[in-house]
Amino acid sequence: MANAALLRTGLLTAATLVVVPETSLPAQAPNPNARAAFVKFDAPVIALAHTRVIDGTGAPARENQVIVIRGGNIAAVGISSDAHGQNA
Repeated sequence: MANAALLRTGLLTAATLVVVPETSLPAQAPNPNARAAFVKFDAPVIALAHTRVIDGTGAPARENQVIVIRGGNIAAVGISSDAHGQNA
């Protein structure tokens, strides 16, 4: 009997949760300055020098690397002479 009462209470609670109507919120207007909140340097090419690169393959981390970002994408990773050779 106690199990049946718990089951009914549980089903009633579940039904109540399903029946509760959603309240709709007005959509927020897009913020024209949102990019500025996340981008500190806005340049066509950025080089991050003296970085430690961990590639996620299980290989050892590579120290003192340069990461070249061109157009928002990683264009090159390597030691400074290699990255510089790619017109960074």
